[in-house]
Amino acid sequence: MGLNEKSNAAILVTTAITFGWYFFTVMTDQAATTDFTSRLWWTLGVYTALIITISIVIAATTDTDDEEDFDERDRQIEQRAEVYGSYIQGAGLIGLLYIVTADHSKFVIAHSILGLLVFSTLVSFGLRFYFYRKG
Repeated sequence: MGLNEKSNAAILVTTAITFGWYFFTVMTDQAATTDFTSRLWWTLGVYTALIITISIVIAATTDTDDEEDFDERDRQIEQRAEVYGSYIQGAGLIGLLYIVTADHSKFVIAHSILGLLVFSTLVSFGLRFYFYRKG
């Protein structure tokens, strides 16, 4: 696997595990519906630190002699994957507008936004990984 594929796979797995854990712990904790902000910000901070650390480790351990430069194929793969991620975000924003205008709680609004961002990220990076494997 090249640097781009490793990075995409790492982001996909890190996103799924980090936010899977977050949503599981928040949805199973009754007290979290009233006091979720600190857990949310800590999770976002840990996620950011993990992505940075993993990216550095992947870049340091990947043999650059075997790595081709970022070429046209890589650009097309990223563009195709981002298009689908953008479609999901666009459609999700319509639903979020309804949630906000229907006067739902901060908990519902915040987690709807976070869920949309996580889902579109998983789709985008999942498709990148798929397109790299597909060829």
